Amino acid sequence: PAAKHLVNAVRKRYQAALIDEFQDTDPVQFEIFEALFQGGAGPLFLIGDPKQAIYGFRGADVNAYIQAVKAPGTQHHSMGVNWRSDPGLISAVNALFSPRETLPRPFVLEGIDFRPVSPRPDVHEAFATQSGVATTPIEVVLTCDDTGGAVDPRNHMASLVAADISRLLAGPSAIAGRPVVPADIAV
Repeated sequence: PAAKHLVNAVRKRYQAALIDEFQDTDPVQFEIFEALFQGGAGPLFLIGDPKQAIYGFRGADVNAYIQAVKAPGTQHHSMGVNWRSDPGLISAVNALFSPRETLPRPFVLEGIDFRPVSPRPDVHEAFATQSGVATTPIEVVLTCDDTGGAVDPRNHMASLVAADISRLLAGPSAIAGRPVVPADIAV
């Protein structure tokens, strides 16, 4: 019975809501946001990356995200510029996930689409180099053993990542003209 009073109090105090990192929202949270701001009670801005809605360990629920995307009366806007990544990485991700004739949809679930973006206009390439030669911004690794059979992907990938980190830190790798340091690496 008190819910109606709570909803009215929240609507009176806040005329709009902006939910950042919405991809981490679960169904109960979305139900609360919807109850507070549905039906023209005020604008509800949901900001998030649908490709990150798969991370259940952060509380994300991809179905809650898709439900919000498909809600009646919604408007969708996307950023056309990636302000944080290097041009080479942006180009590689665009090439990998852009729809094409043989693969019209890069993601299985309806409601999660890919929109290519551009790098910010003033960005300079800062990818790591080895002996003055730029490394590739993205690398695809197949997990098979020498006989073509499947291997345990977690152990295999962990070993590959550890070896690559060791190589970057021990070798002549550089980012923007300076040696690579541990703080440059994220897993």
